[in-house]
Amino acid sequence: SAVSTTTPLKLFPTADEIAKNGPQTTKKPVIKERYEEIVFHDVDTAFYKRMKAHGSKKAPASEHDQAWSSFKDKSELIAIYAARKVTEERLAVLKQQIEVLESID
Repeated sequence: SAVSTTTPLKLFPTADEIAKNGPQTTKKPVIKERYEEIVFHDVDTAFYKRMKAHGSKKAPASEHDQAWSSFKDKSELIAIYAARKVTEERLAVLKQQIEVLESID
């Protein structure tokens, strides 16, 4: 089944960030770009091998490359794994609560 996700876009710093770092600079433009991404989880081995056989294709360079901040993959991956773990734990708790409620009937 298909899953659609929405990610909020923060255009301006929060009051706390302004207090800590000072007012926003106008040196970096507000940029709007759109991209599509497909993520497969727990795929079967044959499908994985078929997809890997095609190799990867780099996205074309953006005209806004100089405006992007650099980031470290490792810290980003750690945050993603932590969020996944929290989500799995919360789902487990909710499933248990549903089972308890269903057993009451």
